[in-house]
Amino acid sequence: MTTLETLLNDPDMAGVWNIDPDRSAISFKIKNMWGLLTVKGRFTEFSGDGQLGNGATFGRVDIRTVSVHTGIGRRDEHLRSADFFDVERFPEISAVVTAVQPTKGKAADLRVNFTIKGVTAPLPLPVTITELDDGSIQISGENQGRPIPVQSRLEQARHDGRGGDSGSRSRIRAGAPVKPARYQ
Repeated sequence: MTTLETLLNDPDMAGVWNIDPDRSAISFKIKNMWGLLTVKGRFTEFSGDGQLGNGATFGRVDIRTVSVHTGIGRRDEHLRSADFFDVERFPEISAVVTAVQPTKGKAADLRVNFTIKGVTAPLPLPVTITELDDGSIQISGENQGRPIPVQSRLEQARHDGRGGDSGSRSRIRAGAPVKPARYQ
C-alpha cells in the first residue's frame, strides 16, 4: 500500500473532517479573453468538510462568490456582476468530491463535481495529501490549467443570455488543512 492508501484506510482517521479556513486558500489564475493579461485572484470566504471511513470518501467545499478578490475593486465588482459570477442569483460555487484514487506516494486523483452558476460538470483534480504534525491533513491541488468542463457550458449559457466566462483556460489552486471534527 502507498502512504496515502494507508492514511485513507486507517481506522483512526475515519470520521468527519472540517476545513480549517484560517490556514486554507482558494486561488485562481485566468488569462483575459485576449490572452494578454493573466488575472490572479482568490476567494476569501469558503467552508467545507469531508468524511473518511469504510472505504468511502466524500467531501464538499462551498465558495461564496461575493468573496472574489483580485486586488482591483472595479474588476472585483465586474466579476460579481451578471457578466461573470452573478452573485445575486448564484451565491456559491461548489466542489463535491465523489471519489479518490490514490496514484503514487501521497498523490491522488479526485473526482469532483464542480458547480458554478447552476451548471455542474466533472472535474478531475490531482492532489497531494499530507499528514501534518498537529494531526490535521493538508490537501493541495490544482487543475493545472486544464479547461474546466463547465467553462464551455457557461460560454454556451452566455450566448443564451445567461452569462458565463470568456472560455479561457483557468487554473484553480486550493490548499486546505482539514481537522477531525472531534478536535474542533
